[in-house]
Amino acid sequence: TIRAGHANVTAIGSEAAREPRVSPPGRARLFLIVRLLVAVLAYFLIFRVVDLSNVFGSVSGWTAWALGAGVLLLIVQTALCTERWRLLVPQDTPRPGFVRSFWAYIEGAFFNQVLPSTIGGDAVRVLRWRSPQMPTAEAFATVLVDRISGATGAALLAGLASLLLFAHDVTDYRTVAVLALSAAFLFGGLCFIALMRWPRLQGLLHYIDRMHPGLARARRSLVLGRRFLLSLVYSLVGHCLSGVSVYILARSLGVDLPLSLSIGITGVVILISMIPISLAGWGMREASFLTLLGPLGVSSQDAVLIGILFGLVVLVSALPGGLSLLFGWAKPTAAALASRA
Repeated sequence: TIRAGHANVTAIGSEAAREPRVSPPGRARLFLIVRLLVAVLAYFLIFRVVDLSNVFGSVSGWTAWALGAGVLLLIVQTALCTERWRLLVPQDTPRPGFVRSFWAYIEGAFFNQVLPSTIGGDAVRVLRWRSPQMPTAEAFATVLVDRISGATGAALLAGLASLLLFAHDVTDYRTVAVLALSAAFLFGGLCFIALMRWPRLQGLLHYIDRMHPGLARARRSLVLGRRFLLSLVYSLVGHCLSGVSVYILARSLGVDLPLSLSIGITGVVILISMIPISLAGWGMREASFLTLLGPLGVSSQDAVLIGILFGLVVLVSALPGGLSLLFGWAKPTAAALASRA
């Protein structure tokens, strides 16, 4: 079984190697090393101001139950994200089944969280969906819009967090930074949609299409209408589940944090974790909680511990993706495999 799982991972790597590369493999490895160094630097700076010996002082028996509840909530979130992803399939393309898509989604999370490598989780999802009925360009388009939907949902919650921080008399640079981050992501999403939809930009789009023959098909496959708006509902609900898991973790440590603030701040943390400057969000996640929870009366040790525990919840919830790799639960159909030969 282990050999079969290794073969699956190797197959994914070999398939990714046959895909058009945006950057050389050496540059991708260098980028991975830089992200690792950023995570190490973040922890170094965190533990210069936080007493490491007291970080786990608030852990109690309830914390284990809170971790379990958080994992369950994030698995439910994965199911919502899977349905959101399927919602973004073009209407003229057969929609892959939910079960196989769920395991494909969680395999992508496994690659991002447990096996950080030059093969990203998004590439895994594209490879798992690719088939004669779902060409690579269309699979790529669904993953791209799914990413945009998830980031937009987190940006909306970050905007809510800035209002809540202001209402709790946090009027310094933190509130301004959170609002600016939310606005930047929302503006970037609007610019992308405008670029794809505004007829006056067709000349620029034709130039982009000439860069690679698959880009034109991918652009035509983007779902940016009503179904995209519906996908935002899935994104918001999913991020709220993450916020609830943070709220439960905080309460297990004796931290009395309002649920609305837990959800809003978690949206900010998720948004920062989406920026690919750290390894699986480690370091940046804890630093974000430390920065945002401090003015609300949460001790630095508890703020960092909430970030570590939430990171463990995210990590554990992605572990079933390893089982899927071993047993081939997200394995494409025989017809899809034959088309790749």
